This record gives sequence, structure tokens and C-alpha cells, in this order.
Amino acid sequence: GRTLAIVQVYELINRLVLDGEQAMKEAATAITQQNAAKIEPDKNTRSVFPSGTIADLTETDQTDKKTAGPKNVAAESALRQFLEFNPMFAHDKFLSAFENYDNAQQTQKDFLNHHQIEIEQWLRSGNHRLVKDIDFEKPVGIVVERDTSDFFSATTARIVLVRDGSVQGWHFLKSFLVA
Repeated sequence: GRTLAIVQVYELINRLVLDGEQAMKEAATAITQQNAAKIEPDKNTRSVFPSGTIADLTETDQTDKKTAGPKNVAAESALRQFLEFNPMFAHDKFLSAFENYDNAQQTQKDFLNHHQIEIEQWLRSGNHRLVKDIDFEKPVGIVVERDTSDFFSATTARIVLVRDGSVQGWHFLKSFLVA
């Protein structure tokens, strides 16, 4: 009885994962077809990196959906699909995207430049993680929330460092945008 129930649960989980992967493939195919139909290449494609999500968006100061540019709406739609169908984000309430890869890299560089002393103190402390928020005072990307139609421009990035066995002693675990 128990073994059968466990097997059925694993089969259900496997089907859900496969359905989620199929939905992601279909969404990616649809976006690719839309981009191929355009005369010039679309610069609003998004890529996912281990440290977070990167999206190319127009530079905008708008904070609400009514006045945001069409590329923000397209990026918001892509993030919503990713949040809904990617099994890795099944329990996440928010998903964010930097405007572009350069902003994401600049976030990490600024963190290193301005918080070197804190990093050294953290390494001496013995704690496993260092979490720090950086406010850029200008929009650097967008954040979407599950089960709402809202998204907003984010000015703050959260950096998470973890210890490792490298010479440096740590690496970036995540860089993402927060409210």
C-alpha cells in the first residue's frame, strides 16, 4: 500500500515536471517564431544565468504598467510564463530581470567595490552566506509577482555570496532585484 502510493506520487511529480518542460519549450518556440517574423532582430530576448535572470528592456523610469513601454510589457509576459511553468520556481512568489547583462555585471562590480571591507569581515566571521542589498537610485530592471497582474521597476539588487574552497574563498550565489 505505502510503496504503491509513493510510486504514484513520484509518477505524478514526473508528469508535472514533463508538462512544465513542455510548456517552457512551447513558450520558447512561440517567442522564437515571433522574433523570426520581424524584419529586424528583436533585442528583447531573455536569457537565464545561474546568478539570475537577464532581460533586455528599454531604459524607462515608469513604475506602472499603464505607462511602461511595450518592451517592458513583453519582458513582464516572458517572466510570468517562466515563473508559472518552470518547476524550479514552483514555490517562488517573485521573479526579476535586470534590464541587460551589463547592468547585472555592474551590480556585482559595484558590490565588490563598495563592500570589500564587509566581505573581509564576513570571511573572518565564519558565516556561510553574506546577503547585501544595493540601491541604485534608478531602475535597473523589473520584478513580477505571482498571481497578480502587476510588475514594477526595481532600483534595488540583492547580492548573495557563499563560501567555497577557492583561493578567493567565496563566489556569487545569486544577484536579483527586490522591491
